[in-house]
Amino acid sequence: MDKTGWRLLELDVNSYAEATMSLSPAIARACGEGKAAETLAMYTHRKPSIVMGRQNDPEVDVNYEYCSNNGIIVKRAPTPGTIFGHPGYVMNALYIQRERVPGSIPEVFAMINRKLASAFTKRWGLKARHRPINDLEVKMGDVWKKVGPFGISFFGPCICCRTGLTITPIPYDVVQTALPGPAEKFSDKKEKSVSERVGSLEEVLGRRVEIDETKEVIRDAYSELFRIDLSPGTLSEIEREYERELLDRYGTDSWFWANSIHKRFPDIPEDASLYEHLEKIPQGPLIRARVLKKGPELLDCSLTGWYHGVRPLDALERVESYLKGIPCREEEILTQIEKAYEEGNIEIDQCVPHHLQQVILQALDVSPIKT
Repeated sequence: MDKTGWRLLELDVNSYAEATMSLSPAIARACGEGKAAETLAMYTHRKPSIVMGRQNDPEVDVNYEYCSNNGIIVKRAPTPGTIFGHPGYVMNALYIQRERVPGSIPEVFAMINRKLASAFTKRWGLKARHRPINDLEVKMGDVWKKVGPFGISFFGPCICCRTGLTITPIPYDVVQTALPGPAEKFSDKKEKSVSERVGSLEEVLGRRVEIDETKEVIRDAYSELFRIDLSPGTLSEIEREYERELLDRYGTDSWFWANSIHKRFPDIPEDASLYEHLEKIPQGPLIRARVLKKGPELLDCSLTGWYHGVRPLDALERVESYLKGIPCREEEILTQIEKAYEEGNIEIDQCVPHHLQQVILQALDVSPIKT
C-alpha cells in the first residue's frame, strides 16, 4: 500500500496556553473544512504557561494570583484538558480525519499511546506502557511515571489528538502552587501529588535529552502507525486568519472567567440556594456540579471540572441547557441528561448520563454554599 503524504509543522510558540487557545483549533478547523492537509504539528514553547480546559473554573482550579506574579501565562482553551507547559515540554498534535482512528475515545488513547510506548522501548530501551484512560507511562526504578498528557478534541470531521512529552524535569513546586488541584483528583490513583505522578525523559534516562531527538522518535512512530510520509510545511493564510478570529473570541475576560461562580451565577434569586459537589469518576473525569435550586425547581446547573475527551466541544454546556427549569426529581434529571446525550450525539470519555446525574444528586444532598 502506498504511503499517504501529510504535512509536518514545527512550531516554536510563545506559550503552550496561547497556542492551544487559538492556533491549534485554527489548524483543526482548516483541516476539518478541507482547507489544510492532515498534519502533525510539533510545538515547543518559550515561556511557562497553564492552559485551562474549557470546563475549568479559574477561581478554584488555578492559583491565578500566583501565576500573574510569577510570569506564568494562563489561558482558557475551547478544548478539554488542563496542563502546565514549560520550555522543556513538547506538544505533538495530530489533525486528521476521524476515520483514521477507532470509533471510541478510549480506543484512540490506547492505540496512540501503545505505539509511542513501543517507540520508546525501541529507541531508548525503556519500559513504557499505556495506562487507561489516557496516560503514557515509563518505568523509573520500581515506579511507573506519566511522561505525557493526552487530550482529544473534535472539529467536524477532524479529530485533534494532542500528546505531550515531558523532556526536562518540571518545576514541581511551581506546578503544585500554580495548579493546587483538589485531593479528589488523585482519589482513584496510588500517587497523591504531581511529583509522585509525573516524570521526565531526562530523569528516566539519566542524561540530557535534546528536543530534536524526541521529535525524531515521535515522527517515526506516527509515520509507522498511520503509514504516512511527512513533508515539512508552513501555516497557511487561512489558518492565520482563523487564529486571529479565535484569539478575538477566546482572549477575552468574559470567556476566561465564564465558569467562575460570580459569572455563572451572578444573581441568586430570593429563596434559592446554590449547592456544590466534587466527585471523581473512577478512571474518568473529575466533575464539579453546582446546582441552583428554588423549592422543587432546578433553576440552573454548571458541570465544571477535569475532562479528557468531549464530543462535541460544547457538550457540557448542552447538558446544562437541558437541566434549566426542570422539576428537581431524580428521574427527571436523568431523563433530561439522556435526552441531551442522544439529541446532541454526545460522548464524554468514561462519563455516561448516570454519572452526571449522581454528582448532581450528591450536590443537592449537602448544605448549600450560597443562599
